[in-house]
Amino acid sequence: AAELLYQRSLSIQADYEAAVVARARLLTRTRRLPEAVSFAAGVARANPTNSAVRAEYARLLVLNNRAQEAIDEARQILRADERNVAAKLAVAEAYRSQGRLDLSLYIVNDLINGSDPNHPNNGPGANNPAVQHLRGLLQLEVERNVPAAIISFRRAVELDAEFAEARNNLGVQYLLA
Repeated sequence: AAELLYQRSLSIQADYEAAVVARARLLTRTRRLPEAVSFAAGVARANPTNSAVRAEYARLLVLNNRAQEAIDEARQILRADERNVAAKLAVAEAYRSQGRLDLSLYIVNDLINGSDPNHPNNGPGANNPAVQHLRGLLQLEVERNVPAAIISFRRAVELDAEFAEARNNLGVQYLLA
């Protein structure tokens, strides 16, 4: 039923960002990742100026083990909009998938702290739950810093109470602590 509503929305406005993202994530959750990638690729190609749709496509490429293609797509977005949080997040996720964890953490910290590390949480991604969640994952993987990861996961949940993965990771860290 939800997929039909997304398709109806997209028939009205082919690059309606909320519907594109929601449909792609629905396809991903129902284990139809190749279909999600194909769908997002088609919408992104048809609407090359819609950076939100293109960033979602880059995110899906990472999930489909096509990290370098995701980085290339995100770089194209960043050429037009160097402050695009979703594109930078896609690059960070791609680097993480390639095992380049320090570089990924650097990007995420820059998104959260901005250009002034003396004033934390003033960057363009500070209020983005996905950025906070990825930071928590990287704090565990790179720094082995459980208290910092708990703070990041908690912040992600504060920003989006329905962010199930962040809630789960927060609960796991509480359990382990």
